[in-house]
Amino acid sequence: MTNHCIGVIACRVVAGLALVALTPVQAAKPFFNFEAGLDYDSNVSRAEFSSDSKDDLFLSAAAGAGLHFIIGERGGLRLKADARYQRFFELSDLSNLNLRGSVEYRRQFGNDFDARWFGLGGSYSLTEFNDSDIRDGQALEGVASAGRQWTDRLSVRGGFKYKIRSARSGRTFDAISRGLFIDSDFRFNDNTILYAGYSLRRGDVVSSTFGGFPKIGRASEAFAMDPALGAGFVAWRLDGTTHRFELGGNYAITRDQAIDISGRYFRTDGRLDNDWSGWGLSARYLLRFR
Repeated sequence: MTNHCIGVIACRVVAGLALVALTPVQAAKPFFNFEAGLDYDSNVSRAEFSSDSKDDLFLSAAAGAGLHFIIGERGGLRLKADARYQRFFELSDLSNLNLRGSVEYRRQFGNDFDARWFGLGGSYSLTEFNDSDIRDGQALEGVASAGRQWTDRLSVRGGFKYKIRSARSGRTFDAISRGLFIDSDFRFNDNTILYAGYSLRRGDVVSSTFGGFPKIGRASEAFAMDPALGAGFVAWRLDGTTHRFELGGNYAITRDQAIDISGRYFRTDGRLDNDWSGWGLSARYLLRFR
């Protein structure tokens, strides 16, 4: 899908949701958030062989603001804009700025604390890399989700995502994917929340390797030189299925501040047995206020 098509779809979605936001509702409540952290990724290149795998640390900082509208007794509309910057230590060409606008409508079925809820949302984002033109681009994502507070300590939610990404240069980082996710929070005590999640993603994936290999070459639908990962690296786009697992904990310092630490593992099963895996760690400081 071309950049023009994605832009037209995004404009129509935003216009439609704006009309919803302008319907009679309770006064909008503003909210703001900021976070900063340090991340580690064991396989940034998403390569099958250890000789091609590139790991790195990166700093991240993000800030966002939005409005929350109460619609009726059980509905809510949330509009948000945010910016995120990632600074890689070794692979500096992959440092990037992401600008994103999102909207979500959520409705709760009942007034009890354990009532089920259902939500629909969408987002549009632009990403600019320090020096990797093949990765620059825009994306449009739709999400349908549902959840429930099972007990006063445990909540569970899950849903479906569909994403279209269009690269500004070339076709290698064009991508269409869909996936399922489920995650849960457990309140250990007044200050600590433990969480776990799993996601299944099917669609276009990209692996970067040093030089070309017959196996991945036969499986790929597009390729391009990828100097951001080193001289001689090639990025290959192919079809694949990715499994991602995450475990973490969130400790509240005050009502509006928290420290979040998490770990993740992913595995991608690509076409014609092109498979790779990796893991990562994150530590973040979170600030939210209304």
